[in-house]
Amino acid sequence: MPISAVLRSKRPGALAGYVTAVALVGGLAGGIYLMGHPPGSGTPARVLVGAHGAAVVATSPVDSAMEASASGTVGVVGGCLGIVDGTGMVVSWPRGSRPLEDRVGVRLPTGRTIEAGEVIDFAGGDQEADAATREACAGTTSVFMFGYLSHPDARS
Repeated sequence: MPISAVLRSKRPGALAGYVTAVALVGGLAGGIYLMGHPPGSGTPARVLVGAHGAAVVATSPVDSAMEASASGTVGVVGGCLGIVDGTGMVVSWPRGSRPLEDRVGVRLPTGRTIEAGEVIDFAGGDQEADAATREACAGTTSVFMFGYLSHPDARS
């Protein structure tokens, strides 16, 4: 029923009923969203397993505005694809990324593949790992959220 009809209605409580219904629908929609995106947890992890059991964490927003730079050799860190240089860090690849099926690596939503052993320069930022990522990646407590390749056409 359109709001104009509710406002013209002579029935007692019509407007209160309408407002209550709108509030309930909004509350339900918000509750459903929060079940998948609890406050303070970031985006829920999507952990996909590829070749040789290497997991790809794909939670980073495709339009990430994080600008910290990182570089290193791609490899497996605690069971997940990341940067193996130094102490190692798990990378959260952009949403829509998929693990390669025949070799250790990832296919980005752009179609670009990045394989283990490749040296990459990229931008992004550090974020606390969620429960699914900690479980899949040997207890890692943070991930580097992949933003973009600094040199997208460069190959090692």
